[in-house]
Amino acid sequence: MEKKNWLTGFILIAIIFAYADSSQSELQQTRVISIASKQVNSAWVQPKGSLYNQITYSYHSSDHKFSTLGIDAMGEIITLDFDNTKVSAPEFSAHTITYQGEFVVTDQFSVFTRIPWIKTSFEQVQTYSGDDGPDGMGDIDLGIKYLISDNLVDKGILLSAQGFLKIPKAYDFNNPVTSVSIGEGQYDIEFDLLFGKDFGRSYAILHAGYKYRFENKEFDPVTFKPSDEIRVLFGGGFDINSKLTIRGSLDWTKSVENAEVSDALIESSYATGGISWHGDTVLIKDTLGIEQNILNIGVAAQYDMTNKISATLALNKDIKGLDFIGTENAADVSTFSLALSYLH
Repeated sequence: MEKKNWLTGFILIAIIFAYADSSQSELQQTRVISIASKQVNSAWVQPKGSLYNQITYSYHSSDHKFSTLGIDAMGEIITLDFDNTKVSAPEFSAHTITYQGEFVVTDQFSVFTRIPWIKTSFEQVQTYSGDDGPDGMGDIDLGIKYLISDNLVDKGILLSAQGFLKIPKAYDFNNPVTSVSIGEGQYDIEFDLLFGKDFGRSYAILHAGYKYRFENKEFDPVTFKPSDEIRVLFGGGFDINSKLTIRGSLDWTKSVENAEVSDALIESSYATGGISWHGDTVLIKDTLGIEQNILNIGVAAQYDMTNKISATLALNKDIKGLDFIGTENAADVSTFSLALSYLH
């Protein structure tokens, strides 16, 4: 409990510093590599010809989940509509190495990609097959970003728009009823508006986006469509000195609750323990997990070894949150990350 309180307090302090400090209130030039412009996946765009490279190692782990299904002491589902509760779940872990690259075509326009390699370990897979779980290249993102304004409403606020396509073709997608896969196997398209404000020694960001998720027809007529999602991220950073920056974030993914599964998928689930009175609810909320709400808090420390090379240590945690904003029908995941970046 003390660890959780310490982590929560540190994140709140980081965010408060990011918004409260204005000791250098004069707006910095957006083309200068300031503390804010080093925030990857943000409204800032580097000068034309720049190439941003980042390699990130992440370790994800979970042995609990947040569920709105009523589950008894024996782990059996007794009702399909219950208060959101944290319950035990089979252990899961994953090691991920991700390359992220962004090339700036003009002073306002850039293209980027994210390519992960993932090694997973599922307790359920180990129990039934003796293997850990699938490994290999995961979903690949290809996207573009455009700087709309670097002085929105004359307040020094940056506004950028970005869109990207998730491509699921680098791995084999297995039957979702009988096997696990590295990804969900379908294409997604996401569009985001990115706001940023540089205060000199600190900065603030606000991201808002919508993800449209296509139907997975790999095993037609056994098909499913994950719910579309709305995403809101709020965060900031504070420059401790010329080398060290701390960051905090609050990231909420909200399901639109339009997930669907085919009748053939429901019927095929009976062979692996599905029950007719469950209908599509358990498949959507639990078995496939395609209608999730996730509230994640994060804290990070970035150390600039040179003007071009940085190392970042980050901790992220999914939390239950409140009734109207929180994690539901999703694993309770903790993530540790170490990233090295180079701006050419």
